[in-house]
Amino acid sequence: MLGTRLLKTVLALAVPLLIIGCNENAEPDPPPPATQVAHSKIFVKKSFDEAMAAADAEGKVLFVDVVTSWCVPCKEMDKSTWLDENLAEWFAEHAVAIKIDTGDDVQFRVDHGIKKWPTFLIFKDGEELARDTDGYKTADELITWLEDELKDIEKKG
Repeated sequence: MLGTRLLKTVLALAVPLLIIGCNENAEPDPPPPATQVAHSKIFVKKSFDEAMAAADAEGKVLFVDVVTSWCVPCKEMDKSTWLDENLAEWFAEHAVAIKIDTGDDVQFRVDHGIKKWPTFLIFKDGEELARDTDGYKTADELITWLEDELKDIEKKG
């Protein structure tokens, strides 16, 4: 009885592994979801330092979307806010944008005192000039916040 139960358990675990590992005729990976494609219009794949240098070179601000994998408002923004064409156009004109997952980059969280997600940061010339920790924002709300912050930054010179 114990031998039969053990054999069934081993087979139940081994057969799926063999099928998955040995399937050379498996379908290729599907194309990236629409959210990834849309994000590529807004977010660049650069490190913080690279993105800061790019923003400085282009005369733009650096926008950082600080997220975690378990952040529900972050995931909701991935499905709505970051897909907005007007927002993508705004970023193309005014900012270099990156997304930092503080589950992957704990040091960034510590260095910048991140305690809420999502957190939106604006940098210029290596200095943090604005921060928002109010959570989920629609594209229109985010554009309004960004415009207001850029006006304040320009006033300060």
